[in-house]
Amino acid sequence: MNNRNAIIIAAIIIVVAIAASMIILNYDTAKETNIEIVSNTSLYDGDTISLKLTDEDGKPVAGENITLKFKDSKGWTNEVEVRTNDQGTADYTVSSMEPGNYTLECVYSGSDDHKNSNATLTVTILEEVSQTVSTTSSQTHDSGAFYSPQAGRVVHTGDVEYAPDGNYWIHKGNNEWEKLE
Repeated sequence: MNNRNAIIIAAIIIVVAIAASMIILNYDTAKETNIEIVSNTSLYDGDTISLKLTDEDGKPVAGENITLKFKDSKGWTNEVEVRTNDQGTADYTVSSMEPGNYTLECVYSGSDDHKNSNATLTVTILEEVSQTVSTTSSQTHDSGAFYSPQAGRVVHTGDVEYAPDGNYWIHKGNNEWEKLE
């Protein structure tokens, strides 16, 4: 009878040890994640905020949703969701937001394979300012004009632009600018 009890006790210990090791080995194997916000802190309607979601090894995390929450002094005013591509990046184009200061919170809720993470950034949505400059010239060709991807158009000599630094600049030709005082 003693041998039989010893065998039963040994079998129970083995089963418990196997169960415990399976629990320990499967416990929380999800990898840490990181959200990187790639954006200017001053934005206009139509500007893009880019995010990159990576795991603890720096590898991109693809096909996951990230929630962007814009909070002003009154509370959450805009909440959107973007999905990461194969490179772990996602873009959001600022649209129809009132000018002002916001706290941008980006939240990844995690998955079976990846832990949750978040990142914050203070951004200012700027008001679009347009200014018409009238010039008189008999010149039919502007050799100093150039295409500006930022402005999304051809910038001509004499054009005045309102810049993200809060100043007005006049185009002097050949991509040379002078700050207006």
